[in-house]
Amino acid sequence: MPVKLSRREVLEAATVAVAISVAAAGCHRGGGTTPAKDPASAQPLATPVPSPTKPLTEMRLNPADIELITPTDARYAALKTGYNLRIQHHPAAIAMCKTTEGVSAAVRYAAARGWKIAVRSGGHSFEGYSGCDDGMVIHLRSMHAIKHHEDQGITVGPGCILRELYTDLLPKNRIVPAGSCATVGAGGLALGGGYGFFSRTLGLTCDSLEDITFVDGAGNVLSGKTNPELMWGCRGGGTAGLGVATELTFKTHAAPAAFRSWRFKARVAEGAHADAILAKWFAMCIKLPQTSFSAFVLNGKVATILITGTEAPDATLTTVLQEMRSGYKQTSTGLPQPLEKALPNYYGQTQPLRFKNASGGYYAGYSSIEAAANEILSMVIATPGLMFQVNTLGGAIQNPEAEARSCYAHRSLQFLAEVQAYWDRGEAPKQLMDGYTALQRAVAKCGITAHYANYPSSEFINWPTAYYASSYPRLQALKKLTDPSDLFHFEQSIRLPG
Repeated sequence: MPVKLSRREVLEAATVAVAISVAAAGCHRGGGTTPAKDPASAQPLATPVPSPTKPLTEMRLNPADIELITPTDARYAALKTGYNLRIQHHPAAIAMCKTTEGVSAAVRYAAARGWKIAVRSGGHSFEGYSGCDDGMVIHLRSMHAIKHHEDQGITVGPGCILRELYTDLLPKNRIVPAGSCATVGAGGLALGGGYGFFSRTLGLTCDSLEDITFVDGAGNVLSGKTNPELMWGCRGGGTAGLGVATELTFKTHAAPAAFRSWRFKARVAEGAHADAILAKWFAMCIKLPQTSFSAFVLNGKVATILITGTEAPDATLTTVLQEMRSGYKQTSTGLPQPLEKALPNYYGQTQPLRFKNASGGYYAGYSSIEAAANEILSMVIATPGLMFQVNTLGGAIQNPEAEARSCYAHRSLQFLAEVQAYWDRGEAPKQLMDGYTALQRAVAKCGITAHYANYPSSEFINWPTAYYASSYPRLQALKKLTDPSDLFHFEQSIRLPG
């Protein structure tokens, strides 16, 4: 049976509220040259909206704000399941929140019971960090509304998935640079960085984030506009245990008039052949215009190169395409399509899967991975279910102003790899997991230490530096202010300083 919060329980939870201070404004360029501010020099945050402390008779919490689902509820099994079927969690309760007030109440309810809190918008965390055992999952899928503003900005709930976002924006000829997976939640994507087809032109998803409504570890409600240090932390570090973003305001951009894509494929029998294709791809990507994106994907014995663009090919792109046609089979025409029609082709699998995926590292170029490329690609060819993918970054992602406003690290590195392993049922096959582990070790042997926080792996030992570089101490100072009791704790959440 669902459990609703009584006014007595809300009041009990409110007693754990604590006052917080905020870190100094001032920005550190993640991976850049501007030094980080000393975390000890923090200054008070702007005054939050306090959590309720009224007498019981004056409490007026709308039951529609929140509903608690317990293990005895028939809905519990489905609601606790994330996108990755490899990971199964069993929380004590799932807080189905519909409003910011509901999230605030959920935080205070969990704190009063000593529960740790996990936060879920779309549930796509590679390592299941949007779930927990014994504590509370704050489930935000019901908070998916999109509000439009006169300046063409939008405010969305964190549970708004990308399919809903594009369905709303594209008919209006507007866009936010985001990914392509249909059921990824806007909250997790943007707060961890967010990239996709349009990032080389328009920047990361978090670069378009203008404001947030945020619930801290005391249940207080904060505004990003009046707390610049919080905004800085939520542009790249917001999924790491700072609190809960309940509304995200983005600036939108003019959507491209058309979308073009070219696919080229080649069958490979050995690592050396795939390596030659990879090396050629890296060299080709340096020539790509900023309006284009590309990916190299090796799946078994098939190497695929995807190139997309939002403008008609210029002379440089035309030359690149001619080079690709000379050595590989072209499997798509490159004819322009309306964006509204083209993007659903990349929405991917919408139902939960069994997988073990993780960052394969950020690279400056082919030289970053050259020493192990043959070994890596040979493993993929020999291991059914294992994949290796490299995507282009660069372009507008390297905008210095955007870098100064966010804690997202590694902007100078122009490529991002992903290691992927999929299987159909039950436990992962031993051969597949052995191949996955060996591939990651081969990447590490190349000295690759920078990784994307939204592609986490529990095997990354020095994950704070891998994800956040020199921004990590400043994020720890922010964590001390927004969540001093460490309610939002998981395996790779930001740790309290000291």
